[in-house]
Amino acid sequence: MKRRLRWANPFYAEHYLVETVIGVEECSEALRAAVVSRYSPRTWLWARDEWPVFGAVHKSRFWMRKVHALQRSYFLQEASGVISADHRGSLIHFRIGMSRTNAAILMTVLGITLLAAVVLMIAAPQALAPWPAATWLAWPTAAAAFFVPQRLLWTNDDVFLVEFILRTVRGTRVQSDHGAKSSPAEPVETLS
Repeated sequence: MKRRLRWANPFYAEHYLVETVIGVEECSEALRAAVVSRYSPRTWLWARDEWPVFGAVHKSRFWMRKVHALQRSYFLQEASGVISADHRGSLIHFRIGMSRTNAAILMTVLGITLLAAVVLMIAAPQALAPWPAATWLAWPTAAAAFFVPQRLLWTNDDVFLVEFILRTVRGTRVQSDHGAKSSPAEPVETLS
């Protein structure tokens, strides 16, 4: 439960480093071949095994999200990072979390909604009669009630995305920002 509650915070992110023996161009091509465009109709109704993630790869930068049936939410975890050369192959540095832009937009909208509800509760307490003035707070409560369950429902997307990147680039080792090390054969849940 504690792990799930961390993802309720829109600014929470986990950072990873994947080592692979293939070069930067090969990593980019492998990710590009495995990721489908977010505009593709192949992701509209269901997740397919051959394209389980949508996103984009540009040169050595990438971002991706797991495809969910009938779900186009901007609130889901996103893996975004950069591929750099290493003397043994390539290093892939990436973060998994809600995109910073989407998190900022979400918090701004929730803040404005809450502020407007408080102002209306004070300025027009009788506008919703016979209900109490606190009924104005139903709007920000509804917005939070929409956001939080979505984040909690898809908390395992981070594990899926780490495994997907490891498998796609034939990673030899993954390291979390906490310093825990694992091989692809070990469960990725032990990283966090």
